[in-house]
Amino acid sequence: MSDTTPVLIFDDVRHRYGQAVAVDGLSLTVGVGEVVCLVGPSGCGKSTTLRLAAGLETLQHGRVSIGGRVVAGEGRSLPPEDRNTGMVFQDFALFPHLKVIDNVMFGVRGKDAADKRKRAERILDHVGMARYAQTFPHELSGGEQQRVALARALAPRPALMLLDEPFSGLDTQLRDSVRDDTLSILAEAGTPALLVTHDPREAMRMADRVAVMRSGRLAQVGPPADIYGAPASLFVARFFGHVNELRGTVQANSVETPLGRLPTTEPALGAAVTVGIRNEGLFLGDTGVPATVLSARVLGPYSVVELVLADGTTVTAHVPGTAPPGPDDKVNVDFDRAQAFVFEEE
Repeated sequence: MSDTTPVLIFDDVRHRYGQAVAVDGLSLTVGVGEVVCLVGPSGCGKSTTLRLAAGLETLQHGRVSIGGRVVAGEGRSLPPEDRNTGMVFQDFALFPHLKVIDNVMFGVRGKDAADKRKRAERILDHVGMARYAQTFPHELSGGEQQRVALARALAPRPALMLLDEPFSGLDTQLRDSVRDDTLSILAEAGTPALLVTHDPREAMRMADRVAVMRSGRLAQVGPPADIYGAPASLFVARFFGHVNELRGTVQANSVETPLGRLPTTEPALGAAVTVGIRNEGLFLGDTGVPATVLSARVLGPYSVVELVLADGTTVTAHVPGTAPPGPDDKVNVDFDRAQAFVFEEE
């Protein structure tokens, strides 16, 4: 396999559970050293997609290739242990009766006991868990168990890592540090990964590319900055943060909204559209349209301010600082045109 050949390829993959379509014509790749995050609401097909790559579900249509060889489709279906993948799941799935060193040794194939132990010791040192080699899983914290699960998955030197909601069982503060550690370990090992998450912030934090799924299909694929800054649909915009939604009609290459005019070259003249403006795209100041504050809540470094415009439209702004205006205060509200998106009504 050349350095430019993707490590993982889904080609027109389709899968049903009875009459329910779980994955519908999905084509996606994971490149060398790349982390791709599959993200979407519950039931969108992201975990099924990962299970198809792992061999935990039998492929019904299409093709899956890993490391330059077809592992499912074209008349073949390799079992999970022959796909050269490492897997980490939400519950870590460590063997409770085995010590940490034995858990990690378990996945190393084709070596004698001494070589397996050396490999396990090296990878435990790599993930910062060497001193826990003789410890049982129940004696470890959640973050430590996650590191051991990652070490066990990396020990056989897989071509690809598959991770299904691996951080969702950790508390918020620990989750951030463990995610960063995992990214660092994967990068040092040069191991590409497909990670499934329902958390858009986690996807943005972890991914080189984000693949947004909706009802079994890919809604948009791209770098996090593109997904957030240029959403392809109102669904994608909503999924990555609250948006104020204003209805309008395209007239002379612009849309008139209750907050002011927004230039646009698409859609066509006369089209009914929804303008989505992110909360942080609204700002209070000397320009814009008059508004009255309905409520304000301080959330750490910024405040959430709900406003009503003169025509009765309500909008929500995220404004910096911890001293927002109070209820019934009169303000002016304007918006950042770069954080406003025009979508034809579905």
